[in-house]
Amino acid sequence: KNDELNNLQSTLNEKDSEISNKDEELNRLISVISEKDQEIEHKSNAYDSLQAAVNEKDSNLGSFTEQIEELRHLLSESESNLNTKNDELNNLKSVLNEKDQEILDKNNANNELQSSINEKDNT
Repeated sequence: KNDELNNLQSTLNEKDSEISNKDEELNRLISVISEKDQEIEHKSNAYDSLQAAVNEKDSNLGSFTEQIEELRHLLSESESNLNTKNDELNNLKSVLNEKDQEILDKNNANNELQSSINEKDNT
């Protein structure tokens, strides 16, 4: 009976030791899980910050795109106005050329008249 009792006590001690080892392993795993949870939370916060930055960049990009479209429209209007001014300038140059030709024609007529007068004076 004593041997049997000793055997049972020894078995009980082994089981207690196994339970203690399992408790230590369980506590270590709980600690690792807690660390992993903290890492996940940090990564989640970092992701949220990056997503907010991406959203801000998207918003800025949309704003820049609108500004570019507005500038393209203004450029198109400016080009149209420039073309109109160029047409007006070309028309004025044409009128100026006609006026210059009229002046040349009158000068030629005056020169011929003066020559005719000079010839009559010489005779």
